[in-house]
Amino acid sequence: MSKISTDKISVQMYTLRDHTQTKNDLSSTLKRLADMGFKNVQYSLQNFLTADEAKELLSNYGLKNDSPYCADLYNFDADKDNLMHQLTVFDTPYLRISSVPRSENNTDGILRFASEVNRIGKELAYDGINLLYHFHSFEFYKENSKTMIELLLENTNPEYMQIMPDIFWIADGGAAPADFLSAYADRFDFIHIKDYAISKINPETNRCTNEFAAIGDGNLNIPSILNITEKNDTKMYIIEQDETYGRDAFDEVKRSFDYLMSYESKGGKI
Repeated sequence: MSKISTDKISVQMYTLRDHTQTKNDLSSTLKRLADMGFKNVQYSLQNFLTADEAKELLSNYGLKNDSPYCADLYNFDADKDNLMHQLTVFDTPYLRISSVPRSENNTDGILRFASEVNRIGKELAYDGINLLYHFHSFEFYKENSKTMIELLLENTNPEYMQIMPDIFWIADGGAAPADFLSAYADRFDFIHIKDYAISKINPETNRCTNEFAAIGDGNLNIPSILNITEKNDTKMYIIEQDETYGRDAFDEVKRSFDYLMSYESKGGKI
């Protein structure tokens, strides 16, 4: 029975954003993550650190940044030197890019965004760099019987851009995560992983809402998802939990980490 290696588990630092607002806080948080067993983080450079300073801080705790972040694809040319430096410093061939602007989440906007992805992706491909597109549920909006994420994937070169699917947002968009991942198995190396839970009934509205949850604490069929990703030889599982609803964020991250570490890929046993 093979398990998911710690080399393939990361954590999106947005989950711990309340604990990374200063260099000292960031250092303490990285130490706690290393003590949990993490070897990777997904970190977007903050304005109080240079890439070289961040690399040194990560190295102090035996951690690596799996990918830097381009916050505005349409501003790539102006920020190219900085981003290329980050890719070199963090020693990774993956560059995360911003989602399509919400105001352009339509056929024309997606096609414009796809054209920019292909232009930039072609340029970066010469240096072996892959763009990573992290989508949310809004890209499951449909026009002409096609979702925007389908349209984006159809109009971007797979050699230039991969997706970084998030199983919560796939479910929130009305799709079955396992089916989506199977359909696009050749378009991703990284995956954002969190669970999809349903809240208690709100007595004022008499309705439930969806909630982010640690892996295994929600309603998704996580074993079936992990069976697909392991068969696909997914390179990085990035734990993310956008909200913890008053629960300790470090405890939630640890629950997800322990779940992945307990997973046995043969037969999907937990």
